[in-house]
Amino acid sequence: MSLPSGHTTTSAAYTQLASRNLDVIDLDPSALGALDFGLNALTIGTAWARVEASEHFPADTLVGMAIGNFFGHWFDAAFMGLAGQSRTTVAVTPLRNGLALHWEARF
Repeated sequence: MSLPSGHTTTSAAYTQLASRNLDVIDLDPSALGALDFGLNALTIGTAWARVEASEHFPADTLVGMAIGNFFGHWFDAAFMGLAGQSRTTVAVTPLRNGLALHWEARF
């Protein structure tokens, strides 16, 4: 047995990334809630499976969830930057002989 559970850490990080990406998609709030519930259920199921298999103590999986949530959130905020941003951006830049129009859309 070792601390933390790598399976649970990975599952929690993927859950955090998927959940934060779902937040920027225009979905019905009830569908978003159901998807978030399902993602978290998978992480909790992974943690419970590691305990049931006698591979980890419950504390190992809880620490793994905490680490996975932290790094999933950190990675999303540091590198993906989707949360809280507009889906489309339009910018006009003056040039010497006119204007430049820049349009960006995020999917």
